Amino acid sequence: MNKKTYLSVILFFATIILSVLSAKSQDISDTIRIERNAIGVEYYQNNKTLKFNQLMDISANNQVAHKLIKNAYALHILSVSFSSLGGFMIGFSAGYAIGCAIQENLVDMKIFLPILGTGVGFSGIGIGFEVGANNKVKKGVAIFNHSIKQKSNTNINLGISTNGMLIKMNF
Repeated sequence: MNKKTYLSVILFFATIILSVLSAKSQDISDTIRIERNAIGVEYYQNNKTLKFNQLMDISANNQVAHKLIKNAYALHILSVSFSSLGGFMIGFSAGYAIGCAIQENLVDMKIFLPILGTGVGFSGIGIGFEVGANNKVKKGVAIFNHSIKQKSNTNINLGISTNGMLIKMNF
């Protein structure tokens, strides 16, 4: 074997090995991870924080994951709506009760109990919607991450046959 053929074979194998290594590194950086914090949940890709709209845009190429994340967004909007309304009703009734107590007007205090109960109910409904939204997002992100790992599953098998060397590549 002359020097040019030997160098060509080495460069060919180096190119193959480097392409496999770069394909293997993509599945780690492209995945989305979910982290809980004190306020709620944050989404990260490539160590950058993602907003919910960005999460929907990224998952658009996977129909199953995108549908789950889109449904989770709708549940999140319902959760915010019910929780905000419930929080307003709880705050209003607590403020009304404190105002009546300061003025020593105990006759009007029975008005705030139905509003307080309704506010607590709306807040509970909002919490239920938020739990459902978080579960759907977790499933959607897991499906998205699994599809990325399957796309970048590259294998190279080297072997020796009776006629020479054998390379088998699976993409």
